[in-house]
Amino acid sequence: TAPPIKKREVARRRHQRQEHEHLRDQPVDPHSSPTHINHIRTKANRRAGAGKYHRRILIQLLAALREAQQAFLVAPYEADAQLAYLSEMGYLDLVISEDSDLVAHGTKAVLFKLTLDPPQGKLLKFADMGAGEHWNLASFSPVMMTILFVAVGCDYCDKLKGIGIVTATRAIQNVFLSDQPNTGQSKLGRVLEELYTKSYLDASVLTKQFKQEYEERFLAAIFMFRHAIVFDPLQGRNVLISR
Repeated sequence: TAPPIKKREVARRRHQRQEHEHLRDQPVDPHSSPTHINHIRTKANRRAGAGKYHRRILIQLLAALREAQQAFLVAPYEADAQLAYLSEMGYLDLVISEDSDLVAHGTKAVLFKLTLDPPQGKLLKFADMGAGEHWNLASFSPVMMTILFVAVGCDYCDKLKGIGIVTATRAIQNVFLSDQPNTGQSKLGRVLEELYTKSYLDASVLTKQFKQEYEERFLAAIFMFRHAIVFDPLQGRNVLISR
């Protein structure tokens, strides 16, 4: 179940799926090559997802798992937070996913871009995240890492126009790791001010109301990453993560 904060993102994805369903089901152009038609249909079908059959497929999958006596777990809310918690507690060694938000949740190891033929993928370990060509995350605390992922855009909060990972990294470093004098403003507030300054948004857009609404979403996103509700299989109950 998606949390209320993800309502806009869920609606956006639903609209995208409907668009791809329409593209998938359009009549075939007789002048197009079979290869081109197959490429368009395959791409649209993949992006459209199961659509109206999603719930039926899910029910059948769970029934098959029960019949085979295979253990499984249904997350109370977001699967990302649930998988990250299992990883953090040492209940699993690796998560296979295409969602980078798992890193922001603190998952120890994520395998991206998995293919079966040939069997390969890109393994990202949280402990190995360090220096890049234009940025350095080796000195980032888990809280700083969460702020970074929210700043560059996530399911819970859109990024400001023009803010990428390099700009966001530098803004966080300037506030958390520099010797700037204490102005009485919170560190998060200072990070946000730097992001506003570096964004491509016009001053007429960055109104007091805009900033207030954006900061509310930003804080809510941080809360979702740091304090999610998950299920602990050993305790047999839901728990609130407090990182």
